[in-house]
Amino acid sequence: MKLPRVRFVRVLGTSLPSTVAALVALMAGATILGVLLAHAGVPLLMAAALVPEQVLRGELWRLLTWTFIEPDPVGLVFSCLLLAWLGRDLSDAWGHWRFVGVYLAFAAAVAATTCALALAWPPLGTRAYLTAWAMSDAILVAWATQFPHRQILAYFVIPVGGRNLVFLTVAGTLLFAVFSGPVRYVPHFIAIGFMLVFARYPALDLIWLRLRLFLLRRPPARRNSGALHVVRSEEQKSRWLH
Repeated sequence: MKLPRVRFVRVLGTSLPSTVAALVALMAGATILGVLLAHAGVPLLMAAALVPEQVLRGELWRLLTWTFIEPDPVGLVFSCLLLAWLGRDLSDAWGHWRFVGVYLAFAAAVAATTCALALAWPPLGTRAYLTAWAMSDAILVAWATQFPHRQILAYFVIPVGGRNLVFLTVAGTLLFAVFSGPVRYVPHFIAIGFMLVFARYPALDLIWLRLRLFLLRRPPARRNSGALHVVRSEEQKSRWLH
């Protein structure tokens, strides 16, 4: 099975892989649609939120949909910019489709772990998580560990990169948790922790490589099988032209 070819598109003067551009467009489009429908009385946002109790009841789509909606307009802008800028670099380093796989796998793994914690910590069960920032934190950590000598401007003012960017991401998440409560930022801490482990022990990367190897080893699909026949004996060979 061969994955589709990744093309590049121009967005605001920057060339982005079509895979990253699609993730950004999905996040922006789903958020805007959800907000517009909310004004019309359609609860799409709550249907997409990660609510551990609902997931444990079988609403498994919430394991992915929660991270593609950012209700805060400023948060949406920054989440899309981070995904575009840093996702482009990570796609170049990891591979375009591998980046998409890691992004989706991390979102689902963070959500599933949050649901598992809800079994032991009841306040998590009814909490509705609807934010792109948990995965944005993971992307920041991944970019900082993948490119330790590069820098970005934190808050468009402070140049920071590498290990300092990891510390700043963790410290900022802790600060927000102090003021808003730790329950709200459980997925953020899980995402950061998973990405730190992944950066040191790239297990998901190994799984991806094994999946690609499995797909490459699969025999090609048979085509026009009705028009093909197997020659079973030496006598039958004379019937065929070579």
